[in-house]
Amino acid sequence: MFQWLGMSVTYQRINLETLEIEEATTAVSSLLSADGIRFVFTSVVSNFIKFGPVGIIMVAMIGVGLAERSGLIGSLIRKIVMVAPPQAMTAILVTLGVLSSIASDAGYLVLIPLGAVAFPSLGRHPLAGLSAAFAGVAAAFGANFLVKPIDGILAEMTNDAIHIVDPSQSISLTSNFYGWGARTLRTADDIIDAITKTFADLAGLLFLFFVIGQFVAYFTYTNVGTVLAVNLANSLKDADLSSATLLMAFILVGLLLSIPVPNILPKWAIMAPVFIPLFLKLGIDPEVVLAAYRVSDSPPNVINPLLPHFALVVGFARRWQPDAGVGTVVATMLPYAVATMIAWIILFFAWYLSGLPFGPSA
Repeated sequence: MFQWLGMSVTYQRINLETLEIEEATTAVSSLLSADGIRFVFTSVVSNFIKFGPVGIIMVAMIGVGLAERSGLIGSLIRKIVMVAPPQAMTAILVTLGVLSSIASDAGYLVLIPLGAVAFPSLGRHPLAGLSAAFAGVAAAFGANFLVKPIDGILAEMTNDAIHIVDPSQSISLTSNFYGWGARTLRTADDIIDAITKTFADLAGLLFLFFVIGQFVAYFTYTNVGTVLAVNLANSLKDADLSSATLLMAFILVGLLLSIPVPNILPKWAIMAPVFIPLFLKLGIDPEVVLAAYRVSDSPPNVINPLLPHFALVVGFARRWQPDAGVGTVVATMLPYAVATMIAWIILFFAWYLSGLPFGPSA
């Protein structure tokens, strides 16, 4: 329907390869057109193969299965339980999840299943540990106590947007730094048997990945997410709002756009050239805008089925609760998403209204 209405947008964006500002035009593509139908029937295999979590979980579950059946995870958990007070385990998992973003996918691959395995030792449900670890890893992905690789990319993209109106001004890499053995496997046959048993549990999960991979590919093909993002950004730009109200509206738009565009970099590539110049004209530092963007980016991740790693989390959940699905994970994580959104928004505006700097150069 959107294609028949001729919906398209022309906008400035940051090229993620060259990090230069470029003009782009994106139109909605229909899956019911000749090209769309051709894409549906010819891309089934490639959609499944290119769906990131498929390869990740195949490799990750080899490690998880070996570690579990060898007793390594059990031994590690017992040591953690011995030295950590039970009442502090949730806080420890969430904190480790926040720190794990410095190592990209490590939190998803290691910490989330570790949380699920650890909690039964404390008499708690595995999904409680999984959800606590997932909240730390995904709902706080845009934050860390340390400077991480993605900070450099965000800073450079922000600088390109700043230079649209002020070539002499830039922000630094630390622009937001202030805010944010059991010996059970003895032979090769033992190892192969452990891996085989692990893969035997993945049949239903692989079919689920097949379905999700098709949906994500079809949604990306339509370009609806990009068109929606640009139109929302332009509508907010044209609104006559005070700086604080505009920042709040900017956060809300970012939260909405995190569903169709869950990746932190492509979304900022679209939003930065629109909002950085706008806020500069209002006298608001780019560091403040980037901090507001971080607030809006991560909390929806834990309830977003379009997040590439979401299917991976569903796979881990099914290991301990076979009837778990996308709805199970969304329902479990919804309180975390809401609590994180509210806490981050309150913290952001308390920091902003108190006049505290958002970074060394702010």
